[in-house]
Amino acid sequence: MNLLGKILVIFILVMSISFLTLAVMVGASQRAWKEQAMKNRDDALQYQKFLQEAKAESTTLAAQIESEKVARQQQIQQ
Repeated sequence: MNLLGKILVIFILVMSISFLTLAVMVGASQRAWKEQAMKNRDDALQYQKFLQEAKAESTTLAAQIESEKVARQQQIQQ
């Protein structure tokens, strides 16, 4: 009985590890990786567009400040 018990314990250990591996594989395959990737890509494009708009606004404001500096210098010179 001792040898049979050891064999059963090893068999149970191997089967539990294989079931754990199977459960992890099924769980990973059930996730919608493609949908998540597409969502992340859309978010990245949206943030990139927002960044470009912010840079454009920043350059516009910088140009406006520079023109006001020039106008102020001209006003002081007069």
